[in-house]
Amino acid sequence: MACRGRFVLRSRVSTAWPGNDRVPFLHLRRNGHGKGPGLVLLHGYGMRKEQFTLPALVLRRLGCSVVVPDLPLHGDRCPGSPAAVAADLLASAELDTCALLFRQAAQDVQACLDWLGDQPEVDDERLGVIGFSLGGILAALVLGLDTRPRAGVSVVGAGDLAGLILGSPMASAFRQRLARHGYGPEQVKEALREVDPLTYAPRIANLLMINGERDPIVPRQAVLTFWNSLDPSRHNRLVWGPWGHFPPVWQSFRQVLDHLRSRMQGLITARG
Repeated sequence: MACRGRFVLRSRVSTAWPGNDRVPFLHLRRNGHGKGPGLVLLHGYGMRKEQFTLPALVLRRLGCSVVVPDLPLHGDRCPGSPAAVAADLLASAELDTCALLFRQAAQDVQACLDWLGDQPEVDDERLGVIGFSLGGILAALVLGLDTRPRAGVSVVGAGDLAGLILGSPMASAFRQRLARHGYGPEQVKEALREVDPLTYAPRIANLLMINGERDPIVPRQAVLTFWNSLDPSRHNRLVWGPWGHFPPVWQSFRQVLDHLRSRMQGLITARG
C-alpha cells in the first residue's frame, strides 16, 4: 500500500522572512517490493506543492517515490499573501536577495534528494528532478550542482537567468527598478552567476527541456542560449512544442516518462 505524508526539513540557508527557512514537503511512497526510483517534483512561480499532487500520484503509480516541496516564499513558506511578497521583492530591486533565494531553493532541493535517498524503498542511484517553469530552472541548476540525479526535466524553464530577467514580460517592473538602481546587463549577469544554470552547463547531463514556441513568459533566446551551452552528447535534449507557457499536460507528461525510462534504465514500470 502506498502512503502519503507531510514532512518538514530545516533549510540550510537563512533568509529575512520568518517561516521561510523551513521546507515543508509531501512524500508519496512507491508501491511494490524492493527499491525503486525517487523523484523530486518542483512547482512553478506563484504555485504550491499541493497543486502538483496529481502528477505526483501518477509518478507514484508508475513505481516512483516522489517528494514535492514548497519552494522559498511559496505555499506554507510564504509569510503573507504571495502578491504582497512579490511586491516587496520588486520594490527592493536587490539582486543579492534574488540570488540568495535561488541558492536557498537549490540547497533545499538537494536536501530533499538527501532525504529521499535515505528512504528504505528508494535506490539512491536512481534519483531524478522534474520542474515546471521556475521549478524547471531549478531542476537544471541542481543537475549542474549535484551529480546524483540520473535524470532531470525542465518544463518551460531555461537557464540564462539574466536573459530571463532582461527579456521576460513578467519581469518588466523588476527591470525598470533595476535600471533606476543603475544595474546594467553585465551587473545582472555577474550578480546571478553563482545561481544561473548557464554557469554549470558543461556539467549538465541527462536533461530534457520541453519549451513552447509561443511562450510569452520564457523568451526563446534565453532557452537557446542555455541549450547551445549544453552538450547534446551527454544525453541532453530540447523539445519545442506549438504551445505557450502551459503545454498540454498529458502530451508533455508522456515525453517526461519516456525520458525517465531511457535515463533510468527502464526502471519506471506501470503498476496495477
